[in-house]
Amino acid sequence: QPDAHPEENSFEVLAASNAVVLRGSADPGGAATESSACLPAGRYALAVFDERGDGMTAGPAPGYFQAAVAGEVVVRRSSFAFTAHHQILVAAPGEPPAPTAVLAVTIVEDDYPAETAWELRDAAGERVVAEDGPHSVQLRLAAGEYRFTIFDAASDGLCCAYGFGSYAVAVDGVTVATGGEFGASEAVAVTVAPGGG
Repeated sequence: QPDAHPEENSFEVLAASNAVVLRGSADPGGAATESSACLPAGRYALAVFDERGDGMTAGPAPGYFQAAVAGEVVVRRSSFAFTAHHQILVAAPGEPPAPTAVLAVTIVEDDYPAETAWELRDAAGERVVAEDGPHSVQLRLAAGEYRFTIFDAASDGLCCAYGFGSYAVAVDGVTVATGGEFGASEAVAVTVAPGGG
């Protein structure tokens, strides 16, 4: 469902090989659109783009995007900057889904929120699993090792020269990383396992 500027929004889904398996854009007239594909089991990367960099929040009725696998909604968001990245897991028919957990990133803004951004990469650092500006989000991720990095464009962190901001990362409700005082960036390893363990 697009916001007041549907011409700014598009998306693509990439397989592990980085081949695009699904691509689309919002309806220019502002109507809700749906795209679907039958995909083999595996991990996929969903990227949703906004040309203006204000996500899907413009206008009196903000829009949103959502993705579902076998009828179950696995992500629904409206707040992001230029790009929202999400990992999508597709299980083989008849097989139990891979273990997953909910990773929550909570950002308490300082006086200059536009300077803040973060990303989550796989353990090898090769693929961005998720990224955002100064927004708090929840993601359902496959169990595994990840690396969370938070950035500050002014190199003064989130605390305490210009406000008392902070960040926290939790897995299934268990906090695994917190901070606020750093320079240009701070990186922490994050283990995603069901139950926060």
